[in-house]
Amino acid sequence: MKFYASFVAFAALLLSITSSCKKENNPGGDHPSVEKDIVISFQQQGISMSQVDSAMIVFKKQGSQQFVLKRFDKQTNFMNVVTEDLSAGNYTMDIYIYTKKAADNSSRMYSRSIGVTLPLSSNHVMTAPTGEINGVWDPHIVLASANNEAVIVLAADNADPYFDVRVKDSKWDYFYIDRIAFNRNGGMNEQIAAGSWECSSNCYTNDKVIVNTTAFVPFNNEVKTKQWNNGEIYIILYDSETDEELSFFYTYNK
Repeated sequence: MKFYASFVAFAALLLSITSSCKKENNPGGDHPSVEKDIVISFQQQGISMSQVDSAMIVFKKQGSQQFVLKRFDKQTNFMNVVTEDLSAGNYTMDIYIYTKKAADNSSRMYSRSIGVTLPLSSNHVMTAPTGEINGVWDPHIVLASANNEAVIVLAADNADPYFDVRVKDSKWDYFYIDRIAFNRNGGMNEQIAAGSWECSSNCYTNDKVIVNTTAFVPFNNEVKTKQWNNGEIYIILYDSETDEELSFFYTYNK
């Protein structure tokens, strides 16, 4: 399930993706059956707990325009968020899990949106992301400069148009993103679709954040009609006043 609209409301809070979850003792120990929390369980078939850098939930109560952001607490083989301080009612939970940076400064963001009614009578337990493109969690590629001056998040699924750009300084006034989908078969790697987005004026949609769900729709629609198994991403950020440039090149398998 996609939840672009609610993401825009708090994307500015996510400019830093490197802060780890706090680690507090859970009254239920490493067996959360006695609690009434939101729980993500890490099993062998999913990503491992050791890969997780941070995770959070944005609670949005039905009938309210305000939201509550809570960070998950890491335990041994699960993460939990306490809900007993939230008022009774129906909520939408937008959940985000960030993995740790790899050597190439890339990472993953897994997202999911589900409904819940509070108070809980018992733990609400979900399994961790598996990393699959078409699972219940939506995987995103996160590309960041060395100091997180710029962070770009793109849907890993080439059939999904979502991307966002988060910067610490709005000096960046030109942006370019190029996406290509390939299908590798034996020694051949056939290009099946390509799309690009470029902006040099009024690019920011929310302070120092750009969120876009439409620019790559033609590319996505073409990908949906064909088979693909790997992708390529090229990104440029440019400051026309100083001629400073940031660029990213990334390839990945489906």
